[in-house]
Amino acid sequence: MLSGQLRLIIPDSIGSSQVVSDLDHKHVYQAIEDGRED
Repeated sequence: MLSGQLRLIIPDSIGSSQVVSDLDHKHVYQAIEDGRED
């Protein structure tokens, strides 16, 4: 699911690397916490 969302975000925000970075960091941190709990 995460990879699918990131795929849509990356090409859609190529011009806004800052937006991608911010969203990417949030997804990464959330994935890490989910992984630890899971």
